[in-house]
Formats: sequence, structure tokens, C-alpha cells
Amino acid sequence: DYQFQTPTTRVWRELFDAGKANDAQSIFWRVPKAPEELYDLRNDPSEVRNLAASPEHRAVLEKLRQALREHISLVRDVCFLPEIELHSRSEGTTPYELARDDAKYPLKRILAAAELASSLDPAALPGLARLLADPDSAVRYWAALGYLMRGQAAVTQGQALLRNALKDASTSVRIVAAQALGQFGAADDRAAALTVLRDLAPPEKNGVLTSMSALAAIEALDAEAASLHEFVRNLKTDGPSPDGRYNSYVPRLIQNIVPNA
Repeated sequence: DYQFQTPTTRVWRELFDAGKANDAQSIFWRVPKAPEELYDLRNDPSEVRNLAASPEHRAVLEKLRQALREHISLVRDVCFLPEIELHSRSEGTTPYELARDDAKYPLKRILAAAELASSLDPAALPGLARLLADPDSAVRYWAALGYLMRGQAAVTQGQALLRNALKDASTSVRIVAAQALGQFGAADDRAAALTVLRDLAPPEKNGVLTSMSALAAIEALDAEAASLHEFVRNLKTDGPSPDGRYNSYVPRLIQNIVPNA
């Protein structure tokens, strides 16, 4: 992501990394970011004071949450699927028709999993554990993301479940579990995770979409995936792709991971 920042945002990031940004300037870069943001644009046009946790504004937050849910349900937003599955589930039809087929796209359940995962509430871990066994792979994908987003403590608690997810039938679930264990797992888990990512990275073997996801996880792991960098440097860049517009992504990701490859 850093590679695609504008010159201005790159300067901001460098100031933040150097500890020279003030509290308001640091909001954009601080990790983890607040899972929800609510601002009084009349009195806070620069969006500095997040009111999402304010008891005084709870009713407004709930009203907007519900409005968003209703809109998502009305338009049948298909973007809660990982891109790999958006294409695989709509094979022989269109994403529009897929979105309206509740057997292929159980939006209510997937949306509930996405909300639980992205809440960052530590109390959600038992629910995420149950969702990792859900029959729908998109629900399992969001459950795995929920562990990754919560970081070290959550991944440690869900270690056995994430290890099992490395063998999931869905490549999207396997990749997220591998990123979580690669970043926060013990040495043995990291080795198993990197093996999964190495196996899924070649586009000629797995297709461009799977390759993109695996390479993005390798990029995110940075030094934790250093043992894969020479392998990535020598990857072929072509493979089965749903559309030519995807063809530039694998080379760009390789360049991000190993510049001047």
C-alpha cells in the first residue's frame, strides 16, 4: 500500500513514523483504526473527534448502522465476498444475479459475520470460533479476518482453529489464516503458513486472483516472509485470469515485495 501513496501522503507517513505527527494527524495511520467513525461535520469538519464511542451519540450511531444495513440488503451488495469467490460463485451467470440468489450468496449471514469480525470487540472471539466452522466459505473468511484484525492475543487464542483453517477448502480462508499465523503465530505455525502462501502464489498454477491474494499476504508479512522473497522474485507473472484488467497486478505485487525484480 505504501508504494501507491501520493507524494503528500508519503510525507505524512514519514512524519508519523518519525514520531513528529500530532495526535490529530496520527489518526489516519494509527493501527488498529477505530472500527467505526462518527463525526459532527458542522463542528468538526476535519473529522478529528470520533464520536462513535460517545454514549451521547449512541442513538445516532445505531440509526446510521441500521440505515447502512438496510441499504446493503436492498442493493444486495456483493462486495462482502472475496474477489476469488465473487468470480467462482457467479460462474455461468453474473454477479448481479448471484447477489439475488440466497442459496449462493446468503447475504444476511455473511453480513452478520463481517460485522462481528470488524467490530474488534475481544468478546466476539467465541462467536468467531463458531463461524470458522460455518458451511459457507465467505462466513469462514470473515471469521478468519476477525482473528487477524484483532492481532496477537486473538491469534494466540485461536491458534488451533487457524491451523485447521490452513487446510480449508477455500483458498481465501487459507490465505487469511496463513497471514494471521505468519504475523502472530509461533515459529512452527509461521513455517506452515508460509508453505501455504508459497503454494498459492504462482499464477500459472492457481490463477491470477489467487496469486494476487497470496502475494498481498506475503507483502503484508514483510520481514516475516523474507524466506519467500527469492521465490517471489522468480515467479512467472501470467496465469488464468477472468479479465485482462487484472494482468498488471501480479507484476506490481512482485515489485512491491522485491523491488527491481
